[in-house]
Amino acid sequence: MKLPDEDKALPDIANEFAPQLKAGYELFAYLQKIATDAKTKAGQRQVMCLSSVLTRLLRLHYAAVKLSSTGIASEAKLQVRAMFEMVINLYALEQSGDAEEYSRKWIAWDLHNYMKQIEVELRAHPENAPLFEEHKRLADSVKKDLGDEARLAAQARWPSDAAKGEAHVAGKWKEFLKHGPSMVDLRSLATAVDAKSGGKTNMVAIYERVYPNASGVMHGSDLSSMLEPSSASKIVLKLAPTRDGIETVLVTSTVLLQMGALVICRLLGIAPPDMLAETNAIVNQAVAHLKIAAAKPEVAPGL
Repeated sequence: MKLPDEDKALPDIANEFAPQLKAGYELFAYLQKIATDAKTKAGQRQVMCLSSVLTRLLRLHYAAVKLSSTGIASEAKLQVRAMFEMVINLYALEQSGDAEEYSRKWIAWDLHNYMKQIEVELRAHPENAPLFEEHKRLADSVKKDLGDEARLAAQARWPSDAAKGEAHVAGKWKEFLKHGPSMVDLRSLATAVDAKSGGKTNMVAIYERVYPNASGVMHGSDLSSMLEPSSASKIVLKLAPTRDGIETVLVTSTVLLQMGALVICRLLGIAPPDMLAETNAIVNQAVAHLKIAAAKPEVAPGL
């Protein structure tokens, strides 16, 4: 399976974007080694949540780099968008004051949203039933806690209107399923995270760049980018590798991976003393060689 002109285009892409590709590969290897060698004393839920998030971030970054290296960075925007959602929740977790509880809710959010898929997996692997039951108990306990909190608030607000109270409880649960532990949409969460960091995290700036840029691919509404001038009776497939968006995707993915990994390593207590300096050196390889200023994410590498 090959794209048209792939044999010619890929070596050219590898050469043209060598600094950004090198930075992406090096950061992946550096973080993989830290995680493999690490021993943490953090709480069980925190370790379970954050190790899973780090794994997903690494895989998403790997996918974004690989896709970009083959000239289909447009599709890699989806990976970058997913990375952003994880990183902003990592900052929210760190700022919450109770990382263990936020982790517990994050795990429950995942389990409740994907319960049907988990049940299918369980039928294929019944040996995982004990673990599934443990996870289900966790998810159910979070649902009960959120319901109890919402019910108390509703009773204080509408003491004589039980119907309004139950509607409030149901609404809060829907908010949790949609938005996760933060209970707010991503734009609002970005604003809150930036405010708590004194503006250092720049989540709003990244949100405004990453989300609109990926929405077309995400929702199948960017059809114009796939059009080639042709007669109405002829189908033309625009499949050849392009350089469109490669710099932006590679640099943004690398910066987001650094940001997320620094938060995770701080929370788990596994960050080497020189982690900030070493990851900054890697990321700066990518940023320093940018050919178009617009590709540079508005972030402060190393936060």
